Amino acid sequence: MKAISLTACTVFAAAAFAAAPPAGTRLFNGGRVEPVGMSLIETSPEHLNFCFAHRFPDGTIYLNHSSGIHTVTERACRDWSPDDGKTWRKTVPEFGGFNAYLSKDGRKCNISCWDDKVSDRHTIKRVILAPDGRSVTAESFELALPFRSTFRLHRDVLRLRDGRLLLTGYGRKENAPKFFSFVIESKDDGKSWSYLSTILEDPAARMPEGPNECAVVELSGGELLAYVRVGGVSPLLQLRSGDGGRSWSAPVEIAPFSVAPSAKVLADGTLAVITGRPKLYLLLDFTGTGRSYQRCTLYGGSGSSYASILETEPNRLLVIYDESDFGSWRNPALFSRIVAMTLDVVRDDASRRPETDDPEAAKYELYYSPASGLLPEDRRTFLPANYRPRGQTGSEAYYEISRIAERPHPVLRLVHRGMDAPQKFAHFHAPLPPDAGKLSAGFEFRLGDAAEKRPQFAIRFCFEGERELPNRYGWIGFGTEKLVYRSAGKLKAIPFAAGTSFHAFTLEADRASGTYRLFRKGEKQPLFTAELTADRAVSPGFTWGDGSGDVFGAADLSYLGFNSR
Repeated sequence: MKAISLTACTVFAAAAFAAAPPAGTRLFNGGRVEPVGMSLIETSPEHLNFCFAHRFPDGTIYLNHSSGIHTVTERACRDWSPDDGKTWRKTVPEFGGFNAYLSKDGRKCNISCWDDKVSDRHTIKRVILAPDGRSVTAESFELALPFRSTFRLHRDVLRLRDGRLLLTGYGRKENAPKFFSFVIESKDDGKSWSYLSTILEDPAARMPEGPNECAVVELSGGELLAYVRVGGVSPLLQLRSGDGGRSWSAPVEIAPFSVAPSAKVLADGTLAVITGRPKLYLLLDFTGTGRSYQRCTLYGGSGSSYASILETEPNRLLVIYDESDFGSWRNPALFSRIVAMTLDVVRDDASRRPETDDPEAAKYELYYSPASGLLPEDRRTFLPANYRPRGQTGSEAYYEISRIAERPHPVLRLVHRGMDAPQKFAHFHAPLPPDAGKLSAGFEFRLGDAAEKRPQFAIRFCFEGERELPNRYGWIGFGTEKLVYRSAGKLKAIPFAAGTSFHAFTLEADRASGTYRLFRKGEKQPLFTAELTADRAVSPGFTWGDGSGDVFGAADLSYLGFNSR
């Protein structure tokens, strides 16, 4: 299965802004995301999950979600907003945003069928909201399948330019081991429906769940894109259709997470996709082609990762999602909540640079490469502590983007020659979520001082302690002749002739086993295996650069990224 290169929050140099962008702005190749605000929709001491919302042209938003423990005490809830999400109230009639659409004559409708009976006949229900919003009427229609299967309609109704309505779903064919995803169509504005095509199936049962939850969008040229979940913590797959949904291409991977994708083509043609688990991510393609995705994390805590993406004004997004316990992902807060995040997605073609094929970027949820032309803090993924950009006075620990003959792209030069606080603690830092139990990282660098025998570059990561246990961390220092690392509190070393050449490494850590391992990139035998060190004074997170008073010298960083789960 081929994978499309996806840049994990990879940022490229932008044309100078007329004014400084808002705080928290994320810069991308060809555009940026500006935070506008957040609002609270609902809060409860019970779990709140599964946010499915639809916005109608009059600015009303209808939201379905759940309350209670999933599959145990779970019950359906409905909210609505009359003013584009500024205020919220409970709906009186049985009408929500799940599979909703506006009919050609201006009526608000939704379509439903959730039938786990294996059959070639399934009853579809259409609910129509009265103009005053106080009552509903319902209609039913029997749909015939060309095979026997269960039948679940799931997510959004899409109106195509040719007037047809499409609605995705998934089911399990008779005697099939896994789910498959499909699309149905209506040619009479939702009064009746027919089976259109199978988007993706898995007869060999190679996927964890089989293709199921799906979203479909129509591009400006008429091509359709489908985004498909295949497992709870599995990659998101994308397929294309050039014939109105009658047939579909082979799938490609576009992200390493996939639950309940919600997708939209924005007013300027930018593609936006919300998905996740764990966490919640925004995928953007400013080219509008589905071939150049970039991503950033919207929410790093626990929740169902079922979210909705709405466009309230041209290129203004309202993302509705939950912050709650869900399954094995725990939320330490006393109250769960459903929130709405408002973002402006700004397309900026003048800032677009030719894209480089960086296979490392697609591997990691947090990633930095100086090839972007920007410093780590410009991307707001890794922030400096006690480092200063070169040129600021009074600093013996500084950094700069530098061009070198040994690499076709720039490197980030780190210089740390300060042995007094705060310079001796200089590093870049990114947080780890409280429930993170595993970590994988990759990085490439070279050391800058051939005469210096002490470590010149360091990596440190720290997991938050479970319950009342202390935090646990790992630390590695890289010198020209040896690797130094902490194992169960003891400082150890192994010979390693790094010199001043570039070296690439991968790192794996597991909180449950209490160990971490360092590998040369591409090798299966670790350079060492060490025990995590317990220490309540070390803060959770991932840091790189100096990190201790024992690190002295310089290093050129080519790239660094990590995943946590």
